[in-house]
Amino acid sequence: MEGALDVVRLFCRDLSRQITIRQISKLIKKSYGYTNSLVWKLIESNVLNKVEIGNSLVCSLNLSNEKARTLLVIGSLLDMNSKGKEEIVNSLKQNDALFAFYFSKKLVVVCSDDSRKNDLRKELGKAEVLSKAEFIVFLKQKNLDNSLIYGAEKYWEIVGDNYGK
Repeated sequence: MEGALDVVRLFCRDLSRQITIRQISKLIKKSYGYTNSLVWKLIESNVLNKVEIGNSLVCSLNLSNEKARTLLVIGSLLDMNSKGKEEIVNSLKQNDALFAFYFSKKLVVVCSDDSRKNDLRKELGKAEVLSKAEFIVFLKQKNLDNSLIYGAEKYWEIVGDNYGK
């Protein structure tokens, strides 16, 4: 579905964001008619949730939908490939990190458990290293204004399972 990725990417930085079709149209720089048709297809496939407020339809992302998560992963992968962080990514792969992202200009790495944290800290220096459980707490306390650099699929799986719960 062409254009679906553009719409879903609007929600990456703020998963609780609620926006109207007109706002989506302006943000993706497409006509209202095109956007209206696209948004309704996304609603019908449960990628987006809808709430009618007066004459307006307000949309939000349905994180429990697998297609929505897949589109988030694709968007993140496109962003990551443009960043060229090969050295960091190789280190993350070697140390079995789940995912990594920049948050407030600081590298944050998430590993599966506490036993890997020290190895990652030694390897990456100033990076903040969290276990999966610590990331879930972090997720509930922070705004997701970050730039993913590694592990998009695992990141969106954990976010989708735990955001807002």
